[in-house]
Amino acid sequence: SPNLSGGMIEELDIFMMKSNVSYGDELSMDFPLQRDGTLSEQNKDRLTSLSALFKKRGLRLSPDVTPYGLSPRENQARLLISRYVVTPPRCGDWSQPSNKNYGNSSLVNLGCSNQANLGLMVANPRDLIIGASNGSPDAEKSAKAVNTYRTKKPAGGTPNASNAKK
Repeated sequence: SPNLSGGMIEELDIFMMKSNVSYGDELSMDFPLQRDGTLSEQNKDRLTSLSALFKKRGLRLSPDVTPYGLSPRENQARLLISRYVVTPPRCGDWSQPSNKNYGNSSLVNLGCSNQANLGLMVANPRDLIIGASNGSPDAEKSAKAVNTYRTKKPAGGTPNASNAKK
């Protein structure tokens, strides 16, 4: 059946919790493929069901199957979790000898705090390597947002000088 039982969902939730799955992690499935390299209808349904389950938990499951190693056995699947991790440099490295610097080379600590802070600020470490796409531009959505901004009255809050009664 494409739907997981309550016990299987609980096991999956425990696994996800122990694996510290969170924002930025990439989730994909590996199912056994048919001889022609495609997914069976049953496994397509399973992939759809799992995708909906992960979506409820705020996670995104890749719509594409990711073959990894030996193919899983019939009626089995493999969940793959990929993540990027930022390891900030250790600042305060004074191992460089304090000799005269005739080569005018920079100190090992130069820029260290900037690198460390960038790593701490980024929400998804993958963006430091690959970058994030903004998707395709949608003029209709933008126009709707501008129209809403221009026509709707602000909800709550205190009135400002431009919309206060005179």
